[in-house]
Amino acid sequence: MSPAAPPTPDGGAPRAGARVRTVERFSSPDTGDGSESDAIDAAAPDSGIAVSPGVARQLDIEPADPVRVTAAGGAQVTTATVAEQPGSGTVAVTDAFADRLGVSDGDEVVVEAAVPTVAASVSVAPVAALSVRGGEDVVAAALTERPLIVGTTVTVSLLDGTLDVPVRVVETDPPGVVVIDEGTTITVDSGPAGTVDADSGPVPSMAVGGYESTIAACRSALVQPLTAGDAYDAGGESAATGALVVGQSGVGKSHHVRHAAWLANAEFISLDAARLAAVGHEAAIDHLESIRARATRHARALVHVEGLDALAGAASSGSGAGPMTERFGSWVSRLREQPGVVVAAETREPTELADTLTRGDRFGRRIEVPSPTPADRTAIFGTLTRNLDLAPDVEPATVGERTLGYVAADLVALRAQMVETAVERFRTGTDSEEPVTVTAADIDTALSTTTPAASSAAVVDVPDVSLDEVGGLSEAKRELVRVVEWPLRYPAALDRLRIDPPAGVLLYGPPGTGKTLLARAIASTTEANFIAVDGPELFDKFVGESERAVREVFRQARESAPAVIFFDEVDALGATRGSEGGAAPERVVSQLLTELDGLEQRKGVTVIGATNRPDRVDPALLRPGRFDRTVEVGLPDSSAREEILRIHARERPLRDVDFQTLARQTDGYSGSDLAALLREASLAALEEQLGDGDHTPDDVSDLVIRGHHVEAGLSRVTPSARSYDTSDYDDF
Repeated sequence: MSPAAPPTPDGGAPRAGARVRTVERFSSPDTGDGSESDAIDAAAPDSGIAVSPGVARQLDIEPADPVRVTAAGGAQVTTATVAEQPGSGTVAVTDAFADRLGVSDGDEVVVEAAVPTVAASVSVAPVAALSVRGGEDVVAAALTERPLIVGTTVTVSLLDGTLDVPVRVVETDPPGVVVIDEGTTITVDSGPAGTVDADSGPVPSMAVGGYESTIAACRSALVQPLTAGDAYDAGGESAATGALVVGQSGVGKSHHVRHAAWLANAEFISLDAARLAAVGHEAAIDHLESIRARATRHARALVHVEGLDALAGAASSGSGAGPMTERFGSWVSRLREQPGVVVAAETREPTELADTLTRGDRFGRRIEVPSPTPADRTAIFGTLTRNLDLAPDVEPATVGERTLGYVAADLVALRAQMVETAVERFRTGTDSEEPVTVTAADIDTALSTTTPAASSAAVVDVPDVSLDEVGGLSEAKRELVRVVEWPLRYPAALDRLRIDPPAGVLLYGPPGTGKTLLARAIASTTEANFIAVDGPELFDKFVGESERAVREVFRQARESAPAVIFFDEVDALGATRGSEGGAAPERVVSQLLTELDGLEQRKGVTVIGATNRPDRVDPALLRPGRFDRTVEVGLPDSSAREEILRIHARERPLRDVDFQTLARQTDGYSGSDLAALLREASLAALEEQLGDGDHTPDDVSDLVIRGHHVEAGLSRVTPSARSYDTSDYDDF
């Protein structure tokens, strides 16, 4: 095509072969040395990219023609310069264009000829927080005679050239590559312009970290049917079925589908199932037909259905698929009539989809995107930080180990937080002109302020408490070592002796006796990941969400094995069926039984439950193969109380305190009561010193806890379990 070729009013069907993988390696020019970037500027002042004559012939473009360039940072459009400097299979770009693409030396990009559409409307806004009211005509002039796409940034000169203001395209109608003419409505909003979603098209390999098995599954189910279409075509239609991409929210399902489009060099077309379900029936049908028509215009197209659960048809509640779900299923079948089209649909819960969607001729393949392993998280972190300046003390593998429970979206949030921390440190430091470097301390700060988005009910960490820090409870500790530590630490020995480890252990006893601390300590001795679940917080008002949360906890444990799942207040999670509470507890108990029965393998996973009310635990949970070992965690005796007191006194300056006498005085106190007692004694010592006019708050050298301070603590802390009815424990 020539520079004078008019844009197509309807977007025009791209020519066959216009989108090709012409670039495998990326070379960034050195600006200011009179070489490649100068050649670009001389040939086309507005150009950000130079291609070789061979690449230009492949794309069928001439100098100053618009091209679309896709890389890790998303898609950008510019006009192309044809120059001899870039070698075969490479392109040269200016530093500014490289920054917008998010690429550096040696990265992959895709260049394709862009056929622009005349825009009905274009909305722009200054990148900074300012207004350009009165400068609309200047902005419009700057946008003419150049290709535009959402995210394009153009510098506008205002006030007779004394002020340069970058403005960003934030919306175009229609979407895609556009140009403006006299009929285009241009809206200039106040800044700052919002950030642009970089995930608007295919994702290159350099932007994908880890997940080798998922990538292999995508190649088999999505890429090969497109790249080896003849092998899949039969009788005028494609023998390739659609694929369900399964995984929790934020794990990277869309990212992997977009990467498959990159690998297949296919047109990527996205469909939001939630929006489809929200519009009227006729509007939904029209939208589906427009998507199908768009897909059939391309030699290869990957149609991505986001949020298929919105069209689930309420299968889990027993109802059949609705009319829209049936229509959607028929639409998927029609797409099979067009060779070169593959459909990938995302779902969190494939078991809740209507049967009409999971038929073998519709979504017959399944691609799992599990929670990332430590190696996956390390690779993702490396991908996210590839263009950051990291200090030598940053070890990606350590970050991968420390981010247990994080999915890809959480790691993106972590990256943003650590960069913000580093920028703030440099901004307030004396070396503010030095380049911003992210240090291990910045990452520590970011980790302390970010948590996995999916861990509101399940908290994952690696405990750092030992059994030596648990006072008393010698019999309970011995039992847990036998039934928890040994199976995780010595599985081969147990296998040789034909010892089947218990599926679960139930700790029961009054509040504050150390059940949670004991569970954390035993997990620490085995170097196992510890997944703490607050039973009541798992309940959700929406049908099916509580059961999904239980499944997710066990899946997370399997993927991070060896792991210990600790269900606190398990009586709330598995209340006796038939008691008050409705159907929700029954569904949760059923799901918990399913997981404990091992319908899904739990190798390397131990389950510990804790309860103050064993009488309220559903008896089905206590049968063999479930919580088949019970351990009482009772109130400490005198010697155990002395041990607990000495543990809590290790880091405190105590004088003239007789622990044996104090242990005898605290009959009926639990471990948490004893901790509260010493805490109150510490406050009494501080209160006494602050009331002494001869001391200031900074005089801490002679701050000591003495016997009369402990007596004050005894008067304020009483046994919390004294009023607790423990008669049910004897019956249990």
